[in-house]
Amino acid sequence: VRTKQYWGIAKSYVVQSTRDAKASVRKAGVETLGRIGHLKQAASLSALRERLKDTNVEVREAVVEAAGRIARKAPVEAGMLLIALVSDPAPVVALRALILISRLSDKPALQTALGVALPGALGSPSEAVRSAALALLSRLPARKASKDLDRALAQAYQRAAPGTARALVLAEAARHQATSALAAAARSPYADEQRNALALIQRNPMASHAPTVVAALSRTDPGVRAAAVQAAGPLLPKAPAQLLPPLLRMAGDPASPLQGAALEALGKATTDLPNVRRRLVQAAQRADWNLRRSAARAFGHHPGGVKRLAPLLRDPALAVRRAAVQSLARWWAARPADRLARGV
Repeated sequence: VRTKQYWGIAKSYVVQSTRDAKASVRKAGVETLGRIGHLKQAASLSALRERLKDTNVEVREAVVEAAGRIARKAPVEAGMLLIALVSDPAPVVALRALILISRLSDKPALQTALGVALPGALGSPSEAVRSAALALLSRLPARKASKDLDRALAQAYQRAAPGTARALVLAEAARHQATSALAAAARSPYADEQRNALALIQRNPMASHAPTVVAALSRTDPGVRAAAVQAAGPLLPKAPAQLLPPLLRMAGDPASPLQGAALEALGKATTDLPNVRRRLVQAAQRADWNLRRSAARAFGHHPGGVKRLAPLLRDPALAVRRAAVQSLARWWAARPADRLARGV
């Protein structure tokens, strides 16, 4: 039955066949709806919705294909069917539904369907479905994740195998500003995953990452602590109340191997805070040239730091003088308003 004039005759037979006791008959009825469903969309979609929970997986597979066919004429309605099928317990059904959603030609329908379907697919127990969902997510423009997507990415991270699979999830979490997956990775028993999460936070700092970075500053692994200090620098202007206390402690601790790195992180503060300024000035006068070099680097970022570079430009240590010159050049390039105010 392929022509509109015969729909009245075919309707009762086709729709009734989708409810038959035999799975093979139901499957044939669903396949027929996929071929002629565009003629009477409402009746076809209603019959297909009845089969979303069919006990036979082959019938549900047929529903996916039928929805894909009808999507050419009714993308929104077919998209809703495909969204429901993404959560199907059979991976073959869920995966095919996800693929057909990605092929929707109507852009608003595609964006809506992906927004609803991707969180469920990322939380799927099937690795194939999760991988397909992650590949689709990587093709979407970067934007702040919804709460559902944030939770789903955290689930996907927990279910992924350690190594490349988890790294891919974390990359998408960072791109879409999803904090839960990165926080979970920073608590991982694997130091390399912790370092990877902190490196991603460093590239895209958000105030919501501050608790994760503060916790990482006290980890036992020295590499993780070093990565946390590096992440703390760019994050400091966004969450000073949380990050200043541990950084100040670390910068004032002569026994800490990360004292210099903490000083450089403090230089990222956007306001000239007295306690930060005092730490940097003290470091610039230390006997250890490594600390003086860190102070010189910090002054290149710190407000008002340029006027404290003059003594370091004459420092006996070449590395300190080089750092002071580089900081002066950075200030010259980054603060044209300050240059004009000083008549430079």
